[in-house]
Amino acid sequence: MNLVNQAGFEYHGYADDTQLYRQCPATPSNIAETAKRFSDCIDQVQQWTNSNRLQLNPAKTECMWITPPAYSKGAFPDLIANNEIIHPVEYVRCLGIYLDKHLTFDHQISALSKNCYYQLRQLKTVARHLDQPTLRSLLQAFVSTRLDYCNSLYAGLPSNRIQHLQRIQNSAARLSSGARKFDHITPVLKDLHWLPVSSRIDFKVAVITFKALHLSAPDYITDLCSISGTHHPYTLRSESHQNLSIIRNTTSRLGDRTFPTAAAKVWNNLPTDLRSSGSVEAFCRHLKTWLFKQHYGSEQNCLKSAQ
Repeated sequence: MNLVNQAGFEYHGYADDTQLYRQCPATPSNIAETAKRFSDCIDQVQQWTNSNRLQLNPAKTECMWITPPAYSKGAFPDLIANNEIIHPVEYVRCLGIYLDKHLTFDHQISALSKNCYYQLRQLKTVARHLDQPTLRSLLQAFVSTRLDYCNSLYAGLPSNRIQHLQRIQNSAARLSSGARKFDHITPVLKDLHWLPVSSRIDFKVAVITFKALHLSAPDYITDLCSISGTHHPYTLRSESHQNLSIIRNTTSRLGDRTFPTAAAKVWNNLPTDLRSSGSVEAFCRHLKTWLFKQHYGSEQNCLKSAQ
C-alpha cells in the first residue's frame, strides 16, 4: 500500500476491505485539504485496482469524520472519487462493531441490546426443557460472547451506557438461575461466577496490555504501551514496579478513553505479582480471580443478607 503511505494516510487491510484514516486539526483549511487528499488517494487506488484486474466499488465506499460531541465548527465535505460522490455518514460498521462519528457507541449498544434480547427471548421458550449445563452453554454462546466481543472499546464509557450492557447480563443470569425479576442480582452473578460487564472490560484491557508488554500483540498496540521511567537517564521507583506511563490528555471525554490512558489505569492498579505472571493463560486465570474478589469481596455482608 505504498500509494496510501505516499498520500499521507495510514491503513488497515482486511480480506475484502481496506480502511484509510488520517488525523488532522479541526480547522476549515485542514479539513478541506484532508478531503482533497482522500479523493486523490481513492482515485489512485482505483487506478491501481483497475490495472490489476480488480474493482473498487464506490457504492460501498464510506467516509466518516470523527469529532468530539461538542464540536460544531463545520462539517466534513463530500468526497468525489471516480465521478462518484461519497457523503459522510453518521456511523460505519467495522468488523461487526458500529463506530459513530462521536464515538459514543450509542448505535452499537442499541444494536447489541436488540440482538441479545432476541436471543434471550428465543432461549426462554425452551429453557424449561434444558438442563443447567446446556442452558449456560447456550447463554455463553449466544449472549456472553456478544457482550465480550471487542468490549475493550467500551473502556471509559459513561456508567449509564455500561448499565445498558449490564442489564443484558442480568437478564441472562436470571434466565440461567431461574431467579425472579425483582430478586437481588448480585448473589446470582456471584453463584454463576460471572464478572460484571465493567470488570469484563477491565479484564480485556489488561489482557491486551499484558500481550503488548510481552511483545505478543500487534506493533500498533505495542507502541502505545511504555513503562514509566524508561525514557529517563536515571532509574525511577515506578520503573521497578513496571507501571505504565500515564498520558495527560487535554480532553477527558475522549482523551481518557484512548487505549494508552485506559491501559495505564487498569494495569497500574493490578498487583505486582499478578503482572509478573509467566504466561498469558496464568495471567488470565489469576486476573479473573483478582477481579472477582475486587468486585464481590467487599459485598460479603450484603450478599449474606440478600441470601
